[in-house]
Amino acid sequence: MRAFGSKLRRKLLIGALLASLSCVSSPIFSQTALPDTIAAKRLSGFLDTLNSGDRAKLKSFLATHFALPANDPGFLDRMTDDDRKIYTLGGGVEVKAVLDSSPAAIKVLTRAKATAMWSEVSLFTTAAPPDYKAPAAPYQIVGLGFSDVPAPAAATRGPKLTDRELHDRIARLMTRLTKADAFSGTVYVARYGRPIYAQAFGLANRSWMIPNRIDTRFNLASVTKMFTAVAIAQLVERGKLSYDETVGQVLSDYPNKAVARTVTIGQLLSHTSGMIGARALAEKATDPQSARTLAPWLDAFVNEPLSSAPGQRFDYSNAGYILLGAIVEKASGQSYYDYVADHVFKPAGMTDTAFYDLETDPPNLATGFMDAPDGTRRDNIFALTARGAPHAGAYSTGPDMVKFHMALVNHRLLSAAALKTLWTGITEEADKHRQYGYGAYIERYNGHEIVSHGGGWQGITNQFEFYPDLGYTVVILSNIDDDPTAIAYKLREWLTQGPSNASAAVEPAPDLKTDLSVTGHEVVGSPLAVGITVTNKGGTAHAAIVDMEVVDAQGNKVNQQVREGQRLTGGETRTFTYRWTPSGPGKYTVNIGLFGPGWTPKYRFETAAATIDIK
Repeated sequence: MRAFGSKLRRKLLIGALLASLSCVSSPIFSQTALPDTIAAKRLSGFLDTLNSGDRAKLKSFLATHFALPANDPGFLDRMTDDDRKIYTLGGGVEVKAVLDSSPAAIKVLTRAKATAMWSEVSLFTTAAPPDYKAPAAPYQIVGLGFSDVPAPAAATRGPKLTDRELHDRIARLMTRLTKADAFSGTVYVARYGRPIYAQAFGLANRSWMIPNRIDTRFNLASVTKMFTAVAIAQLVERGKLSYDETVGQVLSDYPNKAVARTVTIGQLLSHTSGMIGARALAEKATDPQSARTLAPWLDAFVNEPLSSAPGQRFDYSNAGYILLGAIVEKASGQSYYDYVADHVFKPAGMTDTAFYDLETDPPNLATGFMDAPDGTRRDNIFALTARGAPHAGAYSTGPDMVKFHMALVNHRLLSAAALKTLWTGITEEADKHRQYGYGAYIERYNGHEIVSHGGGWQGITNQFEFYPDLGYTVVILSNIDDDPTAIAYKLREWLTQGPSNASAAVEPAPDLKTDLSVTGHEVVGSPLAVGITVTNKGGTAHAAIVDMEVVDAQGNKVNQQVREGQRLTGGETRTFTYRWTPSGPGKYTVNIGLFGPGWTPKYRFETAAATIDIK
């Protein structure tokens, strides 16, 4: 079982339904004019045609201006129907802000006319090499994407909602979604463990017409990773592991020597290990359908080479979390499944949570229903493995996931210091400014921190979120393919409504200063530690790149190491340590650089920041 991204068009269709439930109107945002570029003209034409509501006109526009795949004759009609549904549910859209624009590409923030739901729309046209920034004939649309986004903070102004108001809004929201067959599952919203809203919808089993209930157990998919992260953190607290230990220090006989020697436990937890990513692994190997232990899972990727240097970048890796399960087994002396049951589920009081063996026909499990090419939904049983693993596949309920949250914040599973380590960001996404720590995403919305993890597979879509400063838990478990992220975004809007803690001031540009240190014996074959200390006296540098280069006396670059996706907050000082083992004698210089995401902008680049004389 693997967890991937969501279906953007289906997400927008759900989103178009959601915002109509808001009882407090959003502030008025004026219509924004589009720039005079080819991409903007194509977007304007598309939106005008979409807003007409005329299917024939929409199909004609797409047939004329979209680069359609030659080997998929049904693509045009499917795309036309999807876009027509966007109009039907949202009444068309208005552009409220231009987020990014170049002659051949544009991204805008839109709001649905009838429902006030917010989305980002991105469009790309044919462009000329080598940089593909200038539009090129035939000026066709080669990419068009919709994605739901949270409401702008200004749209959440208004009095704080009472629990009754929250309950009633969520109830209306879910009634509308289920009537449109856009949700099946359970929604559980609590504050400090006390339910505000708890309701189940749809069918757990369509053959027997068994409805979903509050205590129905749903496949969590990748939300399972949070249990694995807690297990590792417990073993670290007990002195049995260290985040800085390499795989080989724990699993001395691990066959992949590059992984064993260079990848740390912390890098596995933060998806910065360089191990094969989730999509790449799915393309190369099938899941071991009958696996009931970790060994078959490990065999699927044990010989895969590292795709990047450990610590360099975020690359979501199921393989890394499966390997963490093996580390749990080695350090604890128990099977992964027994350890998590004894040390996570049991102390948290999660009596309806387990890694069930599906071939034993366990009771009260929701069957997943995945979208089929003919528009129907089909049982996902043949897409599942017999038992889940450390990366995905545990089953749980809404009430149990609330218990898990409460056990964490009340420190029944981990100390406050250990929990803070899990919820501290390691890397940051350039677009959303969302960070990933150890088994959790961390972000801020409307001045409040939100810790979360999603999970998805065929016929499984989930979103689990909690608000540390407000005490809310949001559990959305679904057994169909419609992604619930849009529901979670709407709940964010309502749960944080009221006086905003978000700063309205324009953040200043980053002001980054660096200091360099080199420690170790400057001799051939002896590892050196190169430390780059960064002090930021300005505004936050989001998803920054910290670059270290070693250059020999002839000007050849002999080593380069980077850390991508680093959030450098104003007033913060951080040290990044790189390790280099010289292979030959001579004089070397060290260059250091600080860049934005994608190496732009260049904040700072210093050549010959240090000289190393290797004997």
